[in-house]
Amino acid sequence: MRNESYVARIKWGALIGVSVVLVGCAMPLSVSHVNQKGLMDTSALHYEVDSVRQQLASLGLEQPLTQYWHAYWNRDWEGRYRMEEFQRPVEQKFYLSYHQAAWQLLELRIEGVDATEAPERVRVSLRARFRNPERQEQERTTFLQDLWTKKNQGWAHVNSDPMLNGLRSVK
Repeated sequence: MRNESYVARIKWGALIGVSVVLVGCAMPLSVSHVNQKGLMDTSALHYEVDSVRQQLASLGLEQPLTQYWHAYWNRDWEGRYRMEEFQRPVEQKFYLSYHQAAWQLLELRIEGVDATEAPERVRVSLRARFRNPERQEQERTTFLQDLWTKKNQGWAHVNSDPMLNGLRSVK
């Protein structure tokens, strides 16, 4: 009974998390690419303009951002967990369970970079298209704001999911 309650909480949290992520307006995006192993190809990441890619590269953020979203695409929740910074401690086991119900990432467009707080913080504007894995006909496009923070060992994605951060605001 206790295990069922834990699973129910995870499913409920995932549903709320998906609802938070999927707020936004629809916008057609170009087709993404998948390699022969079913893994996301770097050409699946689209830049609104080349200057956005160049700005991320100059900040040293292009590779970490690409790795982070490739981990989502490939459902590599362990890899993604290692790239996160949370507002409160989040156990890896819970993070992995929570993301099992995540919608599939179909496309990702990187639209802009706000580096006014660089080199400590950078905000990246994204537009993503997701599909419900249980209802293939159900797709949503949403606008996202990724916040990245500079650490000694490189960049970390600041996790802003209220279900994982105890409804705390991102600092």
